[in-house]
Amino acid sequence: MPRLRDAERLIGSLAYPGMPADEGEVARAWIRRHVDDYDRLEFNVRIGPANKIPEGMSESTERLNSAVGRRRADIIAWHGSSVDIVEVKTRVTLSAMGQLKGYRALWSYDHPVFQVDKLIAVGTLAVEGVAIAMEAEHIQLEVLPEEEVAHAAI
Repeated sequence: MPRLRDAERLIGSLAYPGMPADEGEVARAWIRRHVDDYDRLEFNVRIGPANKIPEGMSESTERLNSAVGRRRADIIAWHGSSVDIVEVKTRVTLSAMGQLKGYRALWSYDHPVFQVDKLIAVGTLAVEGVAIAMEAEHIQLEVLPEEEVAHAAI
């Protein structure tokens, strides 16, 4: 069974790239829960093509566009040469389902060799009907108890 590299450092992080503090607390609780499931985690991963910019723009503008003009997956969780894509919310809505499905397509476009095993939405609350829709789309929904998230806080 994999053991997450740098687990203690990740759990002890004050913040995670690209996440507001409240989502970071949810992410920390999720990491604690899954420390033995993954080899490594990547945060704020840019995937898919960058937005098109008009010709003649400066090289620095092109670099900036390449860095921030792409979609952003919260967590890419590696196990061997496969990944799970994790979307972290405090309140999970149907939009998370659309994000995850889009991220899977973009990941597969960018990285055809590395298979996406699971799409996972994690939060402390899921609005009515989300669990039904996610199950129908084979997306794993993890609703973490508030106490677990509060306990995970540093």
